[in-house]
Amino acid sequence: MVLAKDGGKVVRSRHAARLETGVPLPSLSKVLNSLGQAGLVKAKRGYKGGFMLARSGDEITLRQVAEAVDPKLNQPRCFLGFAECSEERSCPAHDFWCRTRKKTMAYLEDLTVADVGDFEWNRQNWPFHRVREEDSLPVLDGVAAPETAETDTSESSEASR
Repeated sequence: MVLAKDGGKVVRSRHAARLETGVPLPSLSKVLNSLGQAGLVKAKRGYKGGFMLARSGDEITLRQVAEAVDPKLNQPRCFLGFAECSEERSCPAHDFWCRTRKKTMAYLEDLTVADVGDFEWNRQNWPFHRVREEDSLPVLDGVAAPETAETDTSESSEASR
């Protein structure tokens, strides 16, 4: 999601992405290679090289990302691990797992990389999610933050004498 947060810019190196994600470099390399093979990210070699999204984050669903990282994700597998589990011969969790997998895949299909990037930006910039353009005051949940009152120090110093 580092790539989504940077709005299509090249993330300069795997090391920079690792510092931001905390994912060990060998694992991160495998994920980036899988995403590249699926056509979701592009690698730019050489000076100023790195990784970037292959297309807009609005066009990449989390289902595409998940299936790129785990190609067997949507294959029917038994939740309890039984080798034979089907509609004809189902385990006790079969119906539940089929419904859950279908809902999960639909949810991941509706959620985009851009959605996650927006969420991450808002999380990092909380509580001030945006700035009002007309007066550049931070806005918190639709209400402008109060302006700091400037006090006249000369009046307060005379009153204390």
